[in-house]
Amino acid sequence: MCYIDQVTLYKVCQRLTEFIYLNCLQKVILMRIETKVHGSAVFRACQARVVKAAALCLVSLFATTSHAGTLGFSISFSGDEITITNTGSEAAYRLSQWTLDADIRWRKVRVLDGNADYIAPGKSLKGVRWGGATHSGIGRAAPLLLVMHDQAGSRIAQLAWQRSPEVLPQPLAVQRNKNVVQVSDKEARPQKIINSYGIVLPYEGIQLLTMPLKAVEAPPSPTIHVWSTGSSMSINTGAGQAGVWLVHEHAAGDLRLQIVPDGFARGREQIPAWMLFARLQLMNISVFVAGLGLLVLSLGLIKPARLRSLLHGLASAKRA
Repeated sequence: MCYIDQVTLYKVCQRLTEFIYLNCLQKVILMRIETKVHGSAVFRACQARVVKAAALCLVSLFATTSHAGTLGFSISFSGDEITITNTGSEAAYRLSQWTLDADIRWRKVRVLDGNADYIAPGKSLKGVRWGGATHSGIGRAAPLLLVMHDQAGSRIAQLAWQRSPEVLPQPLAVQRNKNVVQVSDKEARPQKIINSYGIVLPYEGIQLLTMPLKAVEAPPSPTIHVWSTGSSMSINTGAGQAGVWLVHEHAAGDLRLQIVPDGFARGREQIPAWMLFARLQLMNISVFVAGLGLLVLSLGLIKPARLRSLLHGLASAKRA
């Protein structure tokens, strides 16, 4: 999972663009002065330096998106013991692990070794599940829900499986109505799905980042829906429209997984549409401006006589 602060990215691109125009333009002016004094040899040397500097600016511009921090884990199971290791480049804060009991409620994994409040990259945390694994319904997949916070205090949820279910070949139709996800029953019966379980950690939006962190609470129990009732399945995902893990139980007893993505990209649920568009197109705009700057620099570096010759050749080719 990669992330990068959009404001920081904008400032970096802005600074690089300013560098291209101010620094390189200064080199062009100095080069013109030196050319009149020292001749064409200095002109070519300065031209090479300017082109190299502009190329480095473009490389730096493209490289800004490749240094985002990552947050991820490797998980190993040994009976009722669970070991997780931070495989990312960023630390995780206030991590808690949850497994399901016989009543399909989340129970916190007891920590045996490690610091759950701060897990640095490469560090591990060992724990033991509460009350042992269940062997009915969704319990057969033995899901493990990880809840953690990043540096900004934003809550993040990841789901792992001790026995991973296969992906549902024909996903059930899903429709969002603001903070509610509705799963249609039309495709459930033909696929002989008897029960569905919805796992979600409701997300209320970025306004929570302005408030103190709450004490660690148990996540909401999975929503259980029996399709023989003939009604659709409804799941509350919060104002931020969090995603949902749907686990479908077939009549034969096998489990199939369907993932409903977030309704919003995190941090965008309270941002005007025009600003979202500007952010999505930020890199394209920056690259276009940088390319335009290089074109202007290149034209400025060509001697007037040579430029007139090139333009005359293009005009002749067009007429031909």
